[in-house]
Amino acid sequence: MLQRVQALPKPVRIGLFVGVALAILLALVLVTLAVGVAIVQNSPRLVSVPLVAGYEVSEYMPLPDEDAFPAAIAVDANGTIYTGSYVSGAVWAITTNRVMVEIPNTREQIGSVTGLTVGPDGLLYVLDRISPLQAAGARVWTIAPDETLTLLHDFTGSRADILELPDDIALDGDGRIYISDRGINPNNNIIYRIAPDGTEGVWWQSPPVTNALSYAPTGLAYDAERSALYVTDSTLDILYKVPINPDGSAGENIVLYDRRQGNEPTPPGFDGVTVDDQGRVFLAALGTNRIGMYDPNTGLLTYIAGNFRGAADVVFSPLTQRLYVANWDQRSLLPTQVLFLAVETRPHLPFALDVITPTGS
Repeated sequence: MLQRVQALPKPVRIGLFVGVALAILLALVLVTLAVGVAIVQNSPRLVSVPLVAGYEVSEYMPLPDEDAFPAAIAVDANGTIYTGSYVSGAVWAITTNRVMVEIPNTREQIGSVTGLTVGPDGLLYVLDRISPLQAAGARVWTIAPDETLTLLHDFTGSRADILELPDDIALDGDGRIYISDRGINPNNNIIYRIAPDGTEGVWWQSPPVTNALSYAPTGLAYDAERSALYVTDSTLDILYKVPINPDGSAGENIVLYDRRQGNEPTPPGFDGVTVDDQGRVFLAALGTNRIGMYDPNTGLLTYIAGNFRGAADVVFSPLTQRLYVANWDQRSLLPTQVLFLAVETRPHLPFALDVITPTGS
């Protein structure tokens, strides 16, 4: 065989060599592509686990829809958990005995749930991104205990540029609404505030950070005991405490944690945030699928649980003394690039909320 090839004219031999090399290269590309697609499509479903002693982690409630994508979570004084779909706009209520209902008309009226909180008036406030993968303004809805859905504020049309990439919502003890905006425009890294009398405007803007190319105020949590707002930056991985002055203005920023000043090698991608009745601050680290606890007594951040399927938000329930985590599993919202091919992936169903329980409680 080799002698026959050697006897061929030189141009033919070169063409044959090039053809064989290309065939081998194509085969390697196809094998790599097949393996990559198989890995993307068949990655195992993660199971959350505790990372330190003193906590247990388990699945709390599976969600019914294949497009649930729970990006936000909230709890009321009765221990009822609320979560909503980033894709369909549906909002669910889950009682302490784990009875779940979909709140009527939310799927039909709300476009994309990105933030949830329960106000001092007992209403559930919903931050609606309208379109999940577009910067298209926002709406703020309220849901009353009798399930009445009301459009409270509308940032669409000529007002759509006020909030470019709204992410989370919080209320203080006086009923003032705070909305974080990760923004596209450099000047939109803000917290926007709406007072009960209708007065609104920028309340806070990310402070300048050395060598920072972008800012992204993301998670919000109000601390009534300390009259402060906790703010996460999902790009810089900073946790801020912003005091609320008696006149309602923003006090001087306090940096509680900055990843660049520690030894954390992988950006955690801070997202949702909550505070417990001891003043400990818990953060959802979406980038590493963990829940961190900042202890104000030590000034240290400790990761207490991990291996979540997209830890987008976390909430503390004073009634149950537990933490509840929204598993967003956002990997299937956009195609995964495998070489030159965009591969559609399915989420690990069912979507679910997890619960972190202190040992012995």
